Amino acid sequence: MKLAEVTTVMQKVYAALKIGGIFYISSNYSDNYRHAPREDAFGTREIYYYNPTILQKHASRGFKKVQEIFDTVDGQEWFEVAFQKVR
Repeated sequence: MKLAEVTTVMQKVYAALKIGGIFYISSNYSDNYRHAPREDAFGTREIYYYNPTILQKHASRGFKKVQEIFDTVDGQEWFEVAFQKVR
């Protein structure tokens, strides 16, 4: 998903959540936003890489980051982040 689309998704989720609601994201990790093709059993796909800081920059100011986890799965770095609607 392109960065402009990330902003749109974050705005829509913010509008849909009640105060205190949680938005949970799990994604491929990279120090910088990037995308690259990947071929696997499902064919060739465009994979987008983010990190929690990038997502925080595109989130509404009414979101607070409440959880952040990093992991490696099959040699690929992943992160999980949860944002809570606080206002």
